[in-house]
Amino acid sequence: MAYTTTKYALRGGSYNFGLELKSTKSRVIHINLGGMNTKMHEKDYGIKIEDPSVWMNPSDIANIIMYLLNLPKQIEISEITINRKGRRLI
Repeated sequence: MAYTTTKYALRGGSYNFGLELKSTKSRVIHINLGGMNTKMHEKDYGIKIEDPSVWMNPSDIANIIMYLLNLPKQIEISEITINRKGRRLI
């Protein structure tokens, strides 16, 4: 319960932060990520990822973030959810 509550709080906080900065040249992008192929899963749950190929690669996410940061200044994407295939939220 605390995990989902925290994720939702970050979403709301990012939205409000964006409102506070709307008169500036700053952009706030809330990026909500799904399962990543990192050691954090093993550290949190005590088990290794069985098939790393179905989990998202951090370098792929870094490329997406770089793309978002390089968008033209008149375009703003304020929120994006990135999930691994087959793990879509309803």
